[in-house]
Amino acid sequence: MAVTVHIPTPLRAQVGEQAKLELEGATIREVLAALTERYPKLRGRLLNQRDELNRFVNVFLNEEDIRFLSNLDTPVKAGDGIMIVPAIAGGWATGPDTASAAGGAMPEALDLPALVRELAAMPERLRVAAQRLGERALTSAPPDGFCLVEHAWHLADLEREGYQPRLRALLSEEEPFLPDFDGARVARERQYRTRPLAAGIDAFAVARAATLELLASVPENAWTRLGTQEGVGRVTLADVVRAVLAHDREHAREIAALEA
Repeated sequence: MAVTVHIPTPLRAQVGEQAKLELEGATIREVLAALTERYPKLRGRLLNQRDELNRFVNVFLNEEDIRFLSNLDTPVKAGDGIMIVPAIAGGWATGPDTASAAGGAMPEALDLPALVRELAAMPERLRVAAQRLGERALTSAPPDGFCLVEHAWHLADLEREGYQPRLRALLSEEEPFLPDFDGARVARERQYRTRPLAAGIDAFAVARAATLELLASVPENAWTRLGTQEGVGRVTLADVVRAVLAHDREHAREIAALEA
């Protein structure tokens, strides 16, 4: 059965600049196998050596995150749409840009009101986790992962030093260069674990409010403004907004694991 796979902006060079492909398969796993068989260079970008999704790759089936379905074994049917949302350490992720580059309108797949509601809820998600974890918020972490205080300060610094500068550059400059934000290196250098948790959550809340205010000011014709993301390639303003949401969701999953 044929399903539509939407190819995000930075992966299109690997598939002949196609924005979407029609592929066969009965599950997400089979569809991705068909995709990587046709375009082998995508395999390492999407899957690890165990044929599982790489940590910072999200896949959505008809806008539902497959991690909350049956993951790669989620069944698909004819006419379904699959959206690949890759991310890198700099907090970048993108989904398919379905708008015309000439038209510049809001991409159809970007539901801004729903996105804003979800983004606005993230600081409170951290506060709830802080209450549930108590003292474990400062120490409990998986191997090579963050504890809650590291999540909070990472989110705050990435918002202020990564996402907001990218959004402002895309709104004010013609095809700007957008530097990477090495979150892992910054976390080590700034020693997030030595910082107060409450201050980190407050800093993130202030930064997130500023981001939402910035998004509210975006003109309707600006969503397809282009720039070049370091280590990624060409991205649109809409891509960066999707990045914020995908990054939030990844951290929310990791925080949920800390609470379990």
